[in-house]
Amino acid sequence: MTKISFIGDISLNGGYSDLAKANKNPFEKINNTIYDSHYVAGNLEAVAENNNEEYFDKVTRLKISYDSLGLLNNLKINLLTLANNHIYDQLYEGFSKTIYFLDKNGIEYIGATIPGKANNDAFIKDVAGFKIAFLNYVHKATNPKFPKDCLIDVNIYERNDIIERINNIRESVDFLILILHWGMDNSRYPAPWQRRDARIFANAGVDLIIGHHSHVLQGYEKIDNSWVFYSLGNFAFAPLKEGKENELANRQKDSIILHYILSHNKRNVEWIPIKLEGLNVVPSGKTKIEKLSKFIPFVSNPVVWPFYRFYVNIFYKIYFYFFGNSRNPFTQLKNIDVNKLKRAKQIITYR
Repeated sequence: MTKISFIGDISLNGGYSDLAKANKNPFEKINNTIYDSHYVAGNLEAVAENNNEEYFDKVTRLKISYDSLGLLNNLKINLLTLANNHIYDQLYEGFSKTIYFLDKNGIEYIGATIPGKANNDAFIKDVAGFKIAFLNYVHKATNPKFPKDCLIDVNIYERNDIIERINNIRESVDFLILILHWGMDNSRYPAPWQRRDARIFANAGVDLIIGHHSHVLQGYEKIDNSWVFYSLGNFAFAPLKEGKENELANRQKDSIILHYILSHNKRNVEWIPIKLEGLNVVPSGKTKIEKLSKFIPFVSNPVVWPFYRFYVNIFYKIYFYFFGNSRNPFTQLKNIDVNKLKRAKQIITYR
């Protein structure tokens, strides 16, 4: 039996730097859930900080200290996916410093790379006797904005290109795993186009689809013999504004560790519920994934979806902006960020 484990978004920002300097392990309470895994993969959402500048055209930027990257060594992490919308927030310096750390510590990566540095296409690995292909792409709906002089290669989600790549390698591997940065921020459900594409990929021969980007846990579906986990949510992610917790941030604290269990005659999945307590990742004992999965056919259909999208991106955010945490709506009116409104318009008008 072979076990491959998957964790959600990793952004060792904020207070994780202090933990790293103090040589504290925020993952010690969940390490036993992956100690017997043959391979562990996660999504690295933030890169090392650039000491000179950032990509200021991005409204929301992530960065972590180089010391914080050392916390990855407390995890049995083998593979990090880099095709996401924050991978170039710290420009070439931040990306190259991150790649240097991964290479130095023997952590493999896929999805983004320095040209000529490493394979940025399919990553094929022999895991406990099985030949497994990993593919990783970021969807344009997540706003993976890059400058014209971008010095790295990033795998951009183009459905037909992905299908072609699947067809080219399907017969040469035992299992094919597709890891996608896609969907809508803070959404508990996948969009109709995600369900459509997931079915197309499954029919093309993908055995497992793992999603990231929403920062909240979403449900799963089984399509014939293929599993689709639309978003694992955050694994380790500090609040972007320290001391300003809100309901959205609280929703982003629940996740799972997903185990993909393989043998020569069957495959199965198991999951371990986890949550963030402060900056520590701890077992949760409960998860909403089954309930969320049950409602996917209702919420994620073309008729209901526009109303749900309006609720998540407009109604809820407006309500919370003006009234959340006992805020004064008149004060909040004066603090409206025009750039955020433009970004919201992009999300609403997409599909």
